[in-house]
Amino acid sequence: MPQGAATCDIIDAMMSHFILTRFNPRIGEGLRGLDEDWLEARIALFEDFCAPSVRRQTCQDFIWLVFFDVRTPPAVRQRIDELVERFRFEPVWLDGEFSVRVASEQLRRRCQLGDLLITTSLDNDDALHPRYVAMAHEHLEGALPGFLSFPHGAQLAYGHFYRRPYLGNPFLSRLERVDDNLSTVYDVAHWLPQNYRPKFVWTREPAWLQIVHGDNLANDLRGVWVRPSSMARIFDIPPDRYAPDEIRLSARWRRRLSSLTSLAPTADLRRRLGALRSVFTSFVHSGHAAA
Repeated sequence: MPQGAATCDIIDAMMSHFILTRFNPRIGEGLRGLDEDWLEARIALFEDFCAPSVRRQTCQDFIWLVFFDVRTPPAVRQRIDELVERFRFEPVWLDGEFSVRVASEQLRRRCQLGDLLITTSLDNDDALHPRYVAMAHEHLEGALPGFLSFPHGAQLAYGHFYRRPYLGNPFLSRLERVDDNLSTVYDVAHWLPQNYRPKFVWTREPAWLQIVHGDNLANDLRGVWVRPSSMARIFDIPPDRYAPDEIRLSARWRRRLSSLTSLAPTADLRRRLGALRSVFTSFVHSGHAAA
């Protein structure tokens, strides 16, 4: 197992930690994961957000498995080989459909029966706080068997950051023993925490960053807008991936905001607040800020 920093002394020779990422393995009958345009877009997200966040972990006492479809086009496989050299993950090429059983078999090959195992789920277009692994080790100690969830996260949507508290977030970790019943973190529906009852740990900074883009509309944008610079610093986001702190409004939006001041002084305060809320909500979701 890779050598870790001093913060990793909880994990010893009898315990392993694997971060698991499904890049484009076969799931169901769809062939979307073999489309070269889709793959190029995902590689860009993986390269800008996901992989750097794993490389920046203060505790490196883990192994990162990334699952791919063996039918991936040769040109894309070459790009993946380059990413392996840069980010030191272990590619797992699957000739068949991905399942919990397949993931469990891969892990049993790499671990000793009876050992303790932590598995963490990370999507290929998302990112982890630099101390995620260290915090997982700290809070899973003595929690066998058990799940761990950090509800305080963030979203990056079209250049803007939002704090996003979410009890059913997909950035889940699980501690279990390696045996014939090993099932990994993928064995539960993360959005139903009442079914697996994780240990919730609230952190001061967001423990994860979910990227909302046109290809993952299942991820709803829900949260409170925050200054981009603070989130970009935590997750080391490239400057061309987020908007500046100062938002310059287009002329049309300046006119809409100035119209609020024309309300009569005796107008009801609730009316003012409602109008302001409507304008701000429309602005955030319309993308009409000046370039």
